[in-house]
Amino acid sequence: RNVKVFSQVFFKKLVGFGVKPQDLTGVRGVLVPGGHQRRAPRSLHFSTGCAGFRSRLFEKRRPKNFYALRVPLIWKGANTMCGFAGFADFSQPFPGQQQHWLDLARSMARRIAHRGPDGHGASFSPHCVLAHARLAVMDPQHGQQPLSLPWQGHQVSIAYNGEVYNAPQLRGELEALGFSFASRCDTEVVLASYLAWGPDCARRLQGIFAFAIYDPAAPRLLLCRDPFGVKPLFLTRWQGRLAFASEIKALLQLPGVRPVVDQDGLREVFGLGPARTPGCGVFQGI
Repeated sequence: RNVKVFSQVFFKKLVGFGVKPQDLTGVRGVLVPGGHQRRAPRSLHFSTGCAGFRSRLFEKRRPKNFYALRVPLIWKGANTMCGFAGFADFSQPFPGQQQHWLDLARSMARRIAHRGPDGHGASFSPHCVLAHARLAVMDPQHGQQPLSLPWQGHQVSIAYNGEVYNAPQLRGELEALGFSFASRCDTEVVLASYLAWGPDCARRLQGIFAFAIYDPAAPRLLLCRDPFGVKPLFLTRWQGRLAFASEIKALLQLPGVRPVVDQDGLREVFGLGPARTPGCGVFQGI
């Protein structure tokens, strides 16, 4: 059992930290949860250099393809979802050309493009830039993100990832308050909920989600994640600004943000992983 648990944890850690094939040398196969070695399928695009670690115990108990069949699902399915990234600075407007900041945000979104292959978008304001990679599940013709709605003379924007299970009920409540909807996406429901109830809207949401809402009238950047953290959200300080993203690898696109692991990070990985203590992203400052 220890062999099985170790292989599952180690495999997920490497995937979670965005290890790329070119970062590894001497690769011969993949350590598959279950303790046996198998050539990595091409659809996996991932392999590790510790393929020699294996156990015959589980090969006797399970068919050899029992866990191997689940490897592509872990790699491809677990990362197929929306993702977003961005940064904000309320001390001063972003200097220089607007296109520079949009390109930087788009590069963050491209780094997590595997989460959302169906569309990409970005929005700029003097104090906040949002970028999004979309997986179109509901209403593919609409729901492009970042999504903006007019409110009290301003455009309030959201970048969202997840699913709100009680979205139909919330939609009914919001329609009773006078809101109308142009799509069937729960992204619009979440943003309208914020417009109606402010930051307390998060208490009404039931589901798995992470989102960033920029309200220039407040001014406010609301970053929210479901209570159990099913949908990830990572933060860091970057040149006096706040940067955020669905995955750490997007933050590493920012100049000066480096993946430095200290003793506390190692304790998280080997002592608690794949869980983490609240507020810890393993790398320093994340």
